[in-house]
Amino acid sequence: MPKIPVVKMKKNKDWSKEYFEKEFEKPDPWKFFSSDYEQTKYRRQINFIKDRKSNPERILEIGCAEGAHTKMMVQEFPNTEIIGIDISETAIRRAISNVKIICADIIE
Repeated sequence: MPKIPVVKMKKNKDWSKEYFEKEFEKPDPWKFFSSDYEQTKYRRQINFIKDRKSNPERILEIGCAEGAHTKMMVQEFPNTEIIGIDISETAIRRAISNVKIICADIIE
């Protein structure tokens, strides 16, 4: 079995809460809602989940941003408790209202 390299994340001041608040001053800064690439990526992730568990009890999405992927999961898994976590209060205010969203820094 090939050895998987270990990548150590160092705390980068560019990835601070302030950085993300600035990025989210304008809605959808990375085009998560409108990019064909992002939508295809989200669809693949949903299919991956469905292949392993067709009706999951709960899903935790870390780094949910404004909820583009979260919204797709809610539509695909209407009976699943979906919790999104993001560091940006601005982003989570824009996230969809029928999902539990938590403002948190997963590093701290």
